[in-house]
This record gives sequence, structure tokens and C-alpha cells, in this order.
Amino acid sequence: MRRIIYPLVLVLLLLTGLHETFAQKGQISGTLTDSSGKQPVAYATITVFTAQDTSIVTYRMSDEAGKFKVPGLPVNKPLRAVITATGFDVWRQEFTLTAENNQLEVPAIKMIPNIQELEEVLVVSERPPVVVRKDTIEFNASAFKTLPTALV
Repeated sequence: MRRIIYPLVLVLLLLTGLHETFAQKGQISGTLTDSSGKQPVAYATITVFTAQDTSIVTYRMSDEAGKFKVPGLPVNKPLRAVITATGFDVWRQEFTLTAENNQLEVPAIKMIPNIQELEEVLVVSERPPVVVRKDTIEFNASAFKTLPTALV
């Protein structure tokens, strides 16, 4: 009996794996530019989520020319593409790929700049009173109170 069950289970696992291998996949591609349409937006992150539960399907980055291609997307499932880049607003689009139309070529996406001006930045630093480095001990003299007439 065991001689029949083990080969049968092995065949079923192989068939399941082959089904997944030959299952249709889709892709989304396009080009990112700034709002003027002249400069490409390089190294932007393109993330594809499932629309129902927002779990990540996959993600890619745009190249130096602002072009991107995200392959291996499931078909007949509502998806959401989210594109983020430093200094630009987030771009979102929902789509569904089908078996007949499994590739989505997005027209040139013009990313809108998102620049926020800070009023003032103040950086405050403080040296520690004692620093130990291997065989040397450094003392920050201004960290210790002494009398004005004290001698060192």
C-alpha cells in the first residue's frame, strides 16, 4: 500500500507545481518624468499591492531613464500600483490584468514635486566630559567647574 501512496503523492505535488509554473502572469510598465516632462525620475519605487487587503505583491525601482517594468503580476485580481520618489507626491492607480490583456503600459507619468520649506533648523551638540580611546583618556575641561583662580 505504501508503495502506491508515495508515488501518487509525488505525482500530485509535481502537477501542482507545474500548474503554478504555467499560470499566466502579467506586467505593468511605463516611464516617470518630472512635472515638466523633461527630466526622468530615477530610482523611484514602484510597489504593487492587492486592492482588497493591501498586501504587497512585488516591487521594483525605475532606472536612470525613469523607465520601469514590474513583471510577475497575477491576472484577474484587482491590484493597486503606488509610486513613490523623494521630493515628489505619491502616485496611485488601481487596475486589473486579464488573461487577454495581461500587460498594462502606463502613459508617461508626470510626478508632481512635493517641496516643503522648513522655517529653521537648529542643531545642538554636546561633547561628553570624558572620552576613553584605547590607551588615551581625554577630558573636556569646559565640562568641569573650577574656580577662576585655580591652577591646573
